[in-house]
Amino acid sequence: MACCAVELGAAGRGACATALRSALIAQLVLSLCLVIFCYNASIHVLTLLKDVHRVTILFVYGLILLHAYSMKLHYTSGLRLTSILTQYPYWPRIDPLCRTWTVLGSLIAINGLFVSSACHLTLKALMKDLSVSLRVGIAQYLTEPTWKRLLDTMQVELRCCGVDKPSDWHEIPWITMDFLNQDSELVMSSRALGLADKRGSGRQWTWREVWAERAALAAASLHANGCADAVQEPLRRAVFALKCFNVIVFILQMIIIVLARMLRTSARSAVLRGDRLGPGLGYLFGNTEKQIQKVQYTAEEGGGDAFVPHPTHVYRLIKEHSIHFMTRCAPVTSSAEPRPTYLNSRFVANIQKDNFYIARNVRRRTRRAV
Repeated sequence: MACCAVELGAAGRGACATALRSALIAQLVLSLCLVIFCYNASIHVLTLLKDVHRVTILFVYGLILLHAYSMKLHYTSGLRLTSILTQYPYWPRIDPLCRTWTVLGSLIAINGLFVSSACHLTLKALMKDLSVSLRVGIAQYLTEPTWKRLLDTMQVELRCCGVDKPSDWHEIPWITMDFLNQDSELVMSSRALGLADKRGSGRQWTWREVWAERAALAAASLHANGCADAVQEPLRRAVFALKCFNVIVFILQMIIIVLARMLRTSARSAVLRGDRLGPGLGYLFGNTEKQIQKVQYTAEEGGGDAFVPHPTHVYRLIKEHSIHFMTRCAPVTSSAEPRPTYLNSRFVANIQKDNFYIARNVRRRTRRAV
């Protein structure tokens, strides 16, 4: 018996094919939006971090691009498969092809969930390493030009200061007395004018309020948030969008499986009934091939009733299949002249091979039913 069986005619299968194509196009649009949104949300951050954590950045973007490209290839091939299901339902290889395509689509949808989890775990590890790296960069701010350029660019473009908070510049030792040349001409001239601090620290006496430990300007900063949070926010949005997109892709994949199954089983049932354009029973689970056509056998043939395809339908199907290829492959002539039906050896061999598989499959089903 069949589960969730619905009888679909030619118009019903056409509507089912249209819905299937719409779902496939929606998947293609989602794969494109996935790449564009994740790229735009994190391009500034990833550009800044490409020299610090290059391998991690390439790994994250490689996962996203590979997943989106596999979706593009799979669902583009699904559009072609839908056309084959509607135009050539009698093709003997359509069942394994459709089954394989459905399994691959399910694996791609499940792989999207794994990609989201991998990107989330990678983001957490990246944030831990980034916090340590930025602290090292602040400590080497005056010794490494690369870190100085990176920190300056990051604090200007991301509007942040420090690692976790602006006071990191006061807590992390990044400047030493080697960089305070107290013997320079500027310091000596300021001392000569009586502007220098009498304690010998090199600070000018007139700016003693600024250098005071409890001064308001010493702890003030243009941006109150740290650079670690500023980097994490766009990456977090990108990963969250990746999760949402993959959940939608998984739901659409379930709909695609149902539509493809109904379309394939209905078209196959119509073919086994002898009229590929007629109504056919579509179902999700079970087997209705024994219930398609009821044939009354004579006493000489064994008697009894059995649900099997009638042999006349098989011959009609083979004839229709051959004529279909002949009319498609024959050259176009004028309406007054008769249309030739000659074919080259390659098309003849293909027709004979397909006819052989059709007849063999029907004979096997007939034996099982009897």
